[in-house]
Amino acid sequence: MIAHSTGIPPSSNKPATGQTLSSFAKGLRVFECVSDAYVPMGVIEIATKTGIEKSAVQRIINTLVQTGYFLRDTQTRKYRVGPRSLRLGYGYLATDSLVKAAMPHLFRLSDIVQCPITLAIKLDKELIIAARLRLNAVHNSSSVLGERMPFYWTASGRAILANLPEHEALEILQANESGNFTTSVISNPAEIYQQLKATRQQGYVVTEDDITKCKIKFGAPILDNHRYPVAALVICILNPMESRAALEKKIAPLLLSATTEISKSIGFQG
Repeated sequence: MIAHSTGIPPSSNKPATGQTLSSFAKGLRVFECVSDAYVPMGVIEIATKTGIEKSAVQRIINTLVQTGYFLRDTQTRKYRVGPRSLRLGYGYLATDSLVKAAMPHLFRLSDIVQCPITLAIKLDKELIIAARLRLNAVHNSSSVLGERMPFYWTASGRAILANLPEHEALEILQANESGNFTTSVISNPAEIYQQLKATRQQGYVVTEDDITKCKIKFGAPILDNHRYPVAALVICILNPMESRAALEKKIAPLLLSATTEISKSIGFQG
């Protein structure tokens, strides 16, 4: 059995105030700001986005460029993340106990269902793609490893939300209240949570593309030894040839078997 430290609710796994370095935290904010952007950013843009003074942003950027984590466009004088940054993601993927435990199951499921499989990790109030298996170009997706995903709009997010303590789930939903949750008439965070909570007993959620009906996703949570949802596994059926009910009968048992085994490997005792 492998202990997975990140499964503990975030608030209880953080260092005490006074034991952190604020200047380094600012550097990380700048790094994340630029890495989240799909286009190069200038110093003023970064300062505005992060709320950090321009002079400090410039010093941070100079350091990141010097160390190879940022690249500078000499014509536009804007910055983007450099290839050295890949080392940070590799370090996580190569050493994280949850990812190591999950990957064999992703490969096995992919072979059986012949569909894309995604592993998404909960990080505070964010959802991060940690692994995705595609079979061919038809299954290609614009989503990439490390990309942040919205909670309510995704099968992985809903699977996690349904298993969170109510206060935490409502905080996440309220943080997204300014956006459209779905095409459904339900938009109140408390109502949404109750709707999701109803799926907890069956152990998985099913989402369907409301517009094109060309994609059905099955998502189930991965729980740690505190029964806390640290991640979710999702099977995506593109252009389904069978009814949702027929697919659910086939896919749900495979998905639940995989998430149960992964959960047990990181300490969950069902």
